[in-house]
Amino acid sequence: MGDDVILSYDLPCPAQRAFVNYVDDIGSWWPGHVNADPSRFDGLYFEPWVGGRLNARYQPDEEVQWGTIVRIEPAVGIVHTFSLPHRSSAQTTVTLSFSELDTGSRLTFRHTPWNGIDALGQTKFGEWPLILGHYVELVRASSRRV
Repeated sequence: MGDDVILSYDLPCPAQRAFVNYVDDIGSWWPGHVNADPSRFDGLYFEPWVGGRLNARYQPDEEVQWGTIVRIEPAVGIVHTFSLPHRSSAQTTVTLSFSELDTGSRLTFRHTPWNGIDALGQTKFGEWPLILGHYVELVRASSRRV
């Protein structure tokens, strides 16, 4: 069993904008190579309500559920289950919290638990800094345009 992944980023925009960039724009910032079939991957999207899904789209007409929203509160945070990239039926949980700062906002990210996740899955979960780096780039770029 591995340690939880906990990351924090200071962002140059209000928490509401950072939240929207994560939830509404996930299809534009998620790296295309981080999925089960990069050659057919066509993006991600959230259904932004409790019980809504996090789905991956694949060409030509396939969707695969990667998670379910457990809690969502705009500008405050989102909690969702997450199943990529492991092959077990064990559910992990991703928790994002947004807080206001004088200079913008802070995202605190946590991915847990690891029970029942194979070694390959645990290794792939180590890619969160790379994945979230794409999100941070999008937030910074959109903040410069405002």
